[in-house]
Amino acid sequence: MERYEYKTPIQFASLTIQVSCEAMQWLNGTTKDNDDRIIPHHSIFFDLLSRIKTEKCTDLSFRRPQVLEAGQAQFSEFQLSKEWNMGRKKIHNLLTTMQELRLIELYNSRTASLLSFGCIRDWRLSDTNSAGDF
Repeated sequence: MERYEYKTPIQFASLTIQVSCEAMQWLNGTTKDNDDRIIPHHSIFFDLLSRIKTEKCTDLSFRRPQVLEAGQAQFSEFQLSKEWNMGRKKIHNLLTTMQELRLIELYNSRTASLLSFGCIRDWRLSDTNSAGDF
């Protein structure tokens, strides 16, 4: 089986985040995928962060496209489960933990699952020098 390459948020020239000590400890921890490979929590967080929209747009990559605001990302636990080679329950628990640590905020509805990054205070994009608007 081909190993998934966790993405990093390359769209930013700078990114200012604020996290608690507990969140920092969790980000330095690890989990295992279905093949017992050790995955750093910060890799999971960065992968989610790489999916962030930096301006208002319609995300057409899902069956039910959603209008996303800057700072949001659309996701599917099923999709993340396949990409990260982890059970959907483990994905759910990881996302819930990140929400409890205030790294992300989850929004689930009948049509979509969205997340935003409450820990982001500011950003500057690498190619436009524009700042994030919160």
